Amino acid sequence: MISIILPVFKNASFLEELIGRIHRSLDSVGYKHEIVCVNDCCPESSLTVLKKIVSRDYRLKVVDLKQNVGQHKAVLIGMVYAAGDWIAVMDADLQDPPESLPSLIDIAEKNNAVVFAGRRGMYEPITRLFTSKAFKNLFSFIARVPRDAGMFFVISKDVKEKIVKMRGSKPFVIAMLGMVSIPKINCPVERKKKLAQASGYSSGQRILIGMRAVIYALQCRFGFFCSKSPDYTGYVRTVINGGGHT
Repeated sequence: MISIILPVFKNASFLEELIGRIHRSLDSVGYKHEIVCVNDCCPESSLTVLKKIVSRDYRLKVVDLKQNVGQHKAVLIGMVYAAGDWIAVMDADLQDPPESLPSLIDIAEKNNAVVFAGRRGMYEPITRLFTSKAFKNLFSFIARVPRDAGMFFVISKDVKEKIVKMRGSKPFVIAMLGMVSIPKINCPVERKKKLAQASGYSSGQRILIGMRAVIYALQCRFGFFCSKSPDYTGYVRTVINGGGHT
């Protein structure tokens, strides 16, 4: 079975379409699957929309968090509740096409590898693409992942179980994946421009996230971690399974 994890923050208007497209793309190739939406304490109506969908969708699971923890912790929390043999992670803003999931999963299964969707296209202003490329070159060297590795990827259950146990107060998932000793494959995927309603990061936030990513990658490489083991379930308010069962 495949688990698709969606960290949700300010994505309410995209959820119906995104979840429907995921189902259709995986049903078309016969993949048994579930979708795990992690509501990262969104101040808008995301949880209301998710409750409406999950009440009628038995393949949807909603993990509602007590506080905002950020994209990477939200993804790791989703992994804890994912039941699949393979796990796919993607953003919930419709920039990444769900129709590419079957290809990514197929490559991961055939090669027993971490497969990243290498994002292609003019999906951001050219200045942002340039600075993003410079950062990714540095991060790739430190973390030992493909240059365009991002938060659209497929991993096995074994890899998932390894990274959710990794220590660190401010985890960065891509750096964690760089620590796992299996092949990392890049599969080019055309990405769309961010829609006007989608949440985004300011330049300052992007710099801060980049600094945290590099720091965590260095921690991974040289083994400097906090001693406290992660307890991701402590962030969860409630879990709603498909059909509305809590």
